[in-house]
Amino acid sequence: MNLCIECSDVLETLSYLSAFSASQWVTTLGRHSKPFNPLLGETFEYVRPDLGYYCVTEQVSHHPPVTALHCEAEKWTFWEEYKLDLKFRGQWVRVLPTGLMHFKVKSTQHHYSWNKPHTVIHNLIFGSLWADHVSIMCACLLCCRDLINTGI
Repeated sequence: MNLCIECSDVLETLSYLSAFSASQWVTTLGRHSKPFNPLLGETFEYVRPDLGYYCVTEQVSHHPPVTALHCEAEKWTFWEEYKLDLKFRGQWVRVLPTGLMHFKVKSTQHHYSWNKPHTVIHNLIFGSLWADHVSIMCACLLCCRDLINTGI
């Protein structure tokens, strides 16, 4: 995230954010355990004074599961609302995340947003488990004072 605030170009920032958002699926091949499932109202706080940011997350609903995340640094803010729907079809399950992720650069007020792709987990009953990400992840710049003022 700190690299994003140093970018002078909006497209370069989008490329860093795309890499950040895709990095969470790097370990999909070897990770087939039950996900973390906190209790309603349970919070988790992560503070990194050496890197200058903190994160707070809370389970705001248990059925359906909804999680809110907020991270803040001196020059940027990141937040996410995460809700998922499941479609179970016997041999596979499709995970449909419906929340959005947001990143805002405080100095320029650039506000970026992106969604998470759908994931299908195959061979739930027989065979070895494997996961496939099957939808398009879309990242965009939602509002930008500089672009609006220049007429672009």
